[in-house]
Amino acid sequence: MSYQPVSGIVPQYSTDDNELANGYYLKFYQANTTTPLSMATDSSGATLLVKCKLSSAGFPISNPLDNSTVFIPHVNANYRLVIYYTEEDANANNTASALVNIPDVGTGPSEIPLNSDVESAFTPRRLLGEMATRNWTARSAAEANPWYSVTWSPDLGLFCAVTLSGTNRVMTSPDGITWTARSASEANRWISVTWSPDLGLFCAVSNSGTNRVMTSPDGITWTARSASEANRWISVTWSPDLGLFCAVSNSGTNRVMTSPDGITWTARSASEANGWFSVTWSPDLGIFCAVALSGTNRVMTSPDGITWTARSASEANGWYSVTWSPDLGLFCAVASDGTNRVMTSPDGITWTARNAAQANLWRSVTWSPDLGLFCAVASDGTNRVMTSPDGITWTARSASEANGWYSVTWSPDLGIFCAVSNSGTNRVMTSL
Repeated sequence: MSYQPVSGIVPQYSTDDNELANGYYLKFYQANTTTPLSMATDSSGATLLVKCKLSSAGFPISNPLDNSTVFIPHVNANYRLVIYYTEEDANANNTASALVNIPDVGTGPSEIPLNSDVESAFTPRRLLGEMATRNWTARSAAEANPWYSVTWSPDLGLFCAVTLSGTNRVMTSPDGITWTARSASEANRWISVTWSPDLGLFCAVSNSGTNRVMTSPDGITWTARSASEANRWISVTWSPDLGLFCAVSNSGTNRVMTSPDGITWTARSASEANGWFSVTWSPDLGIFCAVALSGTNRVMTSPDGITWTARSASEANGWYSVTWSPDLGLFCAVASDGTNRVMTSPDGITWTARNAAQANLWRSVTWSPDLGLFCAVASDGTNRVMTSPDGITWTARSASEANGWYSVTWSPDLGIFCAVSNSGTNRVMTSL
């Protein structure tokens, strides 16, 4: 293998505190070993370095005394990436005390090939993802309610969460840290909330109450709306391509409803009378995809929210959540039970079983395009977070507290994940 760049641009590295890795040392090893792997300063391999210092801006530099000698490291094999605090640790190969230690980069379908012509800034993005999800910080919710769903509005710069019970069944936050209680339109069991950038509107659905939909332009003032039927509505999403909200239910005659404005809802027949629990939209495929906790075919897809087609899940698990990765061109769903608690699909039709990091009750999964990472949360288990760059290989992460985590979302503006829970002292956590 010739010397290939680890990135299409000069990689810039940061610490766990999101500070630039000023003065740290970068070193490569053969993948999954402690055998050092020299890095070249260009594709010719004429100049080889055993290690390099990181500049004051976190860039690799070939001359440790000159911050202007930045370069893109080139390697000739799949590699292990380690960042050390000191040159002494780097010389001693003291990986146990390293700042960052990624054992295998450049192998398998999860990685961009080393000879890719595409901008392959995968190493720094993966590094950022490692750091962004390694440490989670507990945050106080506005009230100690069982919070079930959280979403982000990029237009308002606001998180919004809804709950099953409590005095104020909505809370909002501009940063994931400080949360403000808001009054819901009715004291229903609010299960899911989403944002429509086209309408400038939050929309939430509930599994109880007279009016089982509510909408808000700001997360503060909420208006009750009539659902198409008095079903237990569990999940709602928005399709910008169709200009349509779509919600699914685990009860009732017609277990789907759609609305162009969040006000007027039309009942739709699901493919089967299953316990539908999550729905998402793929703009690339132009389809909705929903997953269920029960039933024969626990997946269904639709190009318009009206006509639904039953699909076979990889296993008859209780599928709780599904999301779409436009970068990977992949649906990913997580389950609360079963042998393989993750499944992926490139088209919503053919699903492949994947091993979860741990056999937890996985409740929610989302995608971060900035980190190139799926992130899922669970309501039980030792490590209640797991992440994956490809939906195939999952890594267990420690949550801030052993709460019943039920929903997670990504804020590209803040560069953080935010999760909410139905139990515990601090019922919100944010990454980094």
